[in-house]
Amino acid sequence: MKKQNQLTIRMLRGVMLLMTMLLVPIGVWAENYGLTVAGVQVTDANALNVLGDQETPTVVFDATTNTLTLNGAEINGKITYNGTSNLTIAFSGTNAVSTSETSAIQYGGSESVRPKLTFSSTNGTLTINGESIEGFSDVDFGSLN
Repeated sequence: MKKQNQLTIRMLRGVMLLMTMLLVPIGVWAENYGLTVAGVQVTDANALNVLGDQETPTVVFDATTNTLTLNGAEINGKITYNGTSNLTIAFSGTNAVSTSETSAIQYGGSESVRPKLTFSSTNGTLTINGESIEGFSDVDFGSLN
């Protein structure tokens, strides 16, 4: 009887360990949106403060509207988007994207999938210091004020 109880306890511990191992990784995986800003992969975990600014976030991503918002951002590196949905880059304040690479903004996954890139501004400027905006998609300079 005592051996049977010990065996049952060991089996329960094994089952509990297995369940713990299966559940832990679920919280580790973050949703990836196919968007990087200055080498930082945008995920649901960092979308509200993509660059991890100490005070007010300067780069925010809204997955519901697929909008990357820049608010006084100084981005040293390129913005790359490989998603399949249209992307809007909205900006206010003075913003800059600077890179030594060929394209400062690169978007659109392939020739068969062509999401539209739209720029939108409310009292803002966006300076792009790079050779080009490159992609397979249409670019719409939307509502720029």
